[in-house]
Amino acid sequence: MPAVARARLVVTAAIFAIAGCGGLVEGETDRTEKRVIGTGAGEPPREPCGTAECGAIGPSDPPATAPPVALPGNPKTAFAWASSCTAMPGPTSPPRPTPTSAEQRVAHLEGMLHDMVGHWYGSATSPWMPPYPVFLAFEADGHYATRTADPAGTPVFYYGTDLDTPLKTWTLGDLTVLGAATGTIDIAFDYGMSFGLPAWKGLLHDVAMDTAGNRLALQFSRSDGYGPVVYDLWRCTQ
Repeated sequence: MPAVARARLVVTAAIFAIAGCGGLVEGETDRTEKRVIGTGAGEPPREPCGTAECGAIGPSDPPATAPPVALPGNPKTAFAWASSCTAMPGPTSPPRPTPTSAEQRVAHLEGMLHDMVGHWYGSATSPWMPPYPVFLAFEADGHYATRTADPAGTPVFYYGTDLDTPLKTWTLGDLTVLGAATGTIDIAFDYGMSFGLPAWKGLLHDVAMDTAGNRLALQFSRSDGYGPVVYDLWRCTQ
């Protein structure tokens, strides 16, 4: 074999060896969006930690999409709009009336879907730890984003990550007899080189809002039975 051909073969083999060991090749990024099945099936409740597995936002994590804003008493990266949230929530208007007819139920659910879009802040209360402050953004295209304000770094939905990824989606699909909405929410995990979804499904239930659309209550549970985490949220001014 000619010397030039042997040299090309050696270089080609080296490139494939690097790619096979997890190295980056041309056109590949260091984070990919993959709908992979995680190890969350049957996963017991666990205490939050400061690693990527727990989803905490730390100095070694990629920067958030929004410009960083320091939360009072907490060094974690927040949404740019977090500073617009008032320190004390405003008054709550009366709850929305319970729909009775089929037409009212459809209009009620559509109104909930419309009014949930926006920026929210408040508290999350889980069965395993004291309440902690959270920020959420529900988007009209069915995606959502979260930022914890817990100094310990507990993710907003206790499991998963607060880093942004297109895998994080939400929807409302039904109403209870009393008019509370139910739905689903995808809780994404950060696996280092990619984001993925666990084997269980995230469930939203007891979703209720006041008539003015400025107070939101909801509960999150896992489809395998863990939960609920209860949220009391107020709309931010922006």
